[in-house]
Amino acid sequence: MSQHIQHHHPQQPQYVHYAGPSNAAPHPYLQNVAMIQAQPQHMPHILHYQPQGVPQQHQHQPQHIPAQVAAPAPMQQISQPQTSAQASGSASGVPGAANGPVVAQGDWTKDLVQLAKQAELKKHALTLQLHTAHILSAHASLEQKSKAIQDLKEQKNKYVSLDSERQRLLKCLQEINSDRDQADLAQGTLEQECLDLQSKITQLSDGEYAIAKNDVDRLRQELGQPSLPSLQQTLEDRTTQYLTERRINGNENGGESVAGSKRSAPSDSASQHDGGPVKRPRGRPKGSKNKKVTST
Repeated sequence: MSQHIQHHHPQQPQYVHYAGPSNAAPHPYLQNVAMIQAQPQHMPHILHYQPQGVPQQHQHQPQHIPAQVAAPAPMQQISQPQTSAQASGSASGVPGAANGPVVAQGDWTKDLVQLAKQAELKKHALTLQLHTAHILSAHASLEQKSKAIQDLKEQKNKYVSLDSERQRLLKCLQEINSDRDQADLAQGTLEQECLDLQSKITQLSDGEYAIAKNDVDRLRQELGQPSLPSLQQTLEDRTTQYLTERRINGNENGGESVAGSKRSAPSDSASQHDGGPVKRPRGRPKGSKNKKVTST
């Protein structure tokens, strides 16, 4: 083929030179280009690829190259690695066409099953974490509710004790109300009796008593005797006599109780003498000071 394919080569640049007719003298520029090509330079090069359907383009190459121009020799040396690189590039560019279909290495079905199981495990782990969070939240709420219920029970027990106390107080109040009603009833009865007695006293003193007293006073006057005291004076005398008797009886009862206590003391002392020796108390005997004060 007469196709000219140029490709990149990292170390050897490629240039296309045109030479004039053989009878022309070599141009000084061509000599400089040949000297530059002889030195290795690291310059990028361009690869031109021409498909098969494109018509071939021929470059005009001189038939006779003068002997002074030394450019064709390096061109031939460069073109050889280019063709080998093109062959290797065409072989490596289409591996499927040369080597056949790609075959997977290893047990890929086992790897897929393992990946699917791992994905399912992550899914179930996330679901488990979500349910765990819900359970912990519900457990915290349950603890709060249980504490509130316990507080309510304690408060209810206090209310029960207070209720029992209230029932006891209500019972006592009921008894008090009953006693008060009885006292009111007794008071009313006594007041009514007092009113009856007063009315009776008034009736007697204004009626029969007054008539009888007048008769007695008149007769006592005729006999030269003093008249009887009035009813009011008689009542006052009776009251005074009653209070005096009560005072005397009270003193006598108090003296008898003191004498009984003094009489019981010697019996105690006698029992102590019988049981054993008794130490005599030191100092002034009890009651001596009081006796001295009473004597003065």
